[in-house]
Amino acid sequence: MRISLPARRIVVACAALMMTAGVAACSSDEAGTSPASTSSSAAAQTVDVAALKARLPERVRTSGTLIVGTNAPFAPMEFEQDGELTGFDIDLVEAIAQTLELNTDIRQSPFPQLLPDVQSGAVDMAARGLFDTRSREQLVDMVTYMRAGTQWAQRTGSGVEPENACGKKVGAEADTVQLTVELPAKSQACKAVGEERIDVVAFDSEQAAMDGLLAGEVDAISADSPVIRYSARRSGGRIEAVDNAFDTQPYAFPVAKGSPLAPVLQQVIQHLIDTGEMKALADRWGLQGLIAASTVNAAIN
Repeated sequence: MRISLPARRIVVACAALMMTAGVAACSSDEAGTSPASTSSSAAAQTVDVAALKARLPERVRTSGTLIVGTNAPFAPMEFEQDGELTGFDIDLVEAIAQTLELNTDIRQSPFPQLLPDVQSGAVDMAARGLFDTRSREQLVDMVTYMRAGTQWAQRTGSGVEPENACGKKVGAEADTVQLTVELPAKSQACKAVGEERIDVVAFDSEQAAMDGLLAGEVDAISADSPVIRYSARRSGGRIEAVDNAFDTQPYAFPVAKGSPLAPVLQQVIQHLIDTGEMKALADRWGLQGLIAASTVNAAIN
């Protein structure tokens, strides 16, 4: 796509700001365009369930229940349908628990409370499309399971450009990477080239942000690419995704720092990747971003 001169200056300024800050919030690449490779013998691979269960934290092992914190709506990762929680993350958590012969107790709490609940032991892990970042790794251990990126949405035909949005009003959910890192960096980049800052608007949820966009409260919203694509597909043509996803990073499940649950989760997720069950779940929800290998604490920013 052609970028106007002001946009080119903004991209350069933003890159410089990001190098100084040690984060990446202005690069552009497509999430999930390269499918993960799998071993030809993967389907026959099995896990030693008894050995994995023996390595679980004592509370999980003795209760037989995995307590998981989440926050809905965040479709298609987790949301309520007919009074029940559903979504990709929910399906994946259930697949993990089934592999380990555990029950699940999935509890909702405010998004900002998810990591503190993991740290305090109120829940064993959290599931809510959380990016694996170095700042989060300082608080919890992060076990990766797929990749996603940031993407913008606009009212159909609006013509908003993420790299040339100076003076625009752009919304994002509170406490997300988009609100705390991406949009402030882009707004500062506008100021650095003498343009009007982006007016950054915080919403309580992704659904509230989508409603605000439809109501004309903002020109665009920035969110995780799976959320943007899912919302656009279900909007009846009123909302459209803008360009491709950028700043792709792994999604990860946070667990308490140093918890033996992290390596167990990593091994089970790898099993689900290798056997193709992860791909089947992703296909069910129309998701891209499959990874070849699950990792623990592999953030690059």
